[in-house]
Amino acid sequence: MSLPTRKIGKNNPKAGFIQETNRLKDEWNKQVWHAYSRGATREGLMTVRRELISEPAAESIRSSGGRKDPAKYNGILMTAVAIITEMCRMLRREGREIWAEAWGDALTKLMDLARETLAGRITVKNKSRNTMER
Repeated sequence: MSLPTRKIGKNNPKAGFIQETNRLKDEWNKQVWHAYSRGATREGLMTVRRELISEPAAESIRSSGGRKDPAKYNGILMTAVAIITEMCRMLRREGREIWAEAWGDALTKLMDLARETLAGRITVKNKSRNTMER
């Protein structure tokens, strides 16, 4: 459900990546706790974690020949945090029964809707940036 953070040792050359990863993991854990306290099921949260983090990370490692890339992993975490934040935002004003239903039976639909919403926002932002630059 939640993601553990890593301790950073002295003179670690990857300290910057680890700090960014820890920040993203803390944000993920905050959103997961928020969803869990509102009525999301543990199984639902595990499914979300598997679909948004575990499977994309495993695929990234497979596609790179077994090498772990911290930048790709941080990108996966950023996307996952954005999606779970959007899922929680969509249900912000709903009661516990709706939360439990949305994170149970309708979990796939909720994730897809959050992805579509975020994709629409990113597209709109990119279009507005392009018009402003010209």
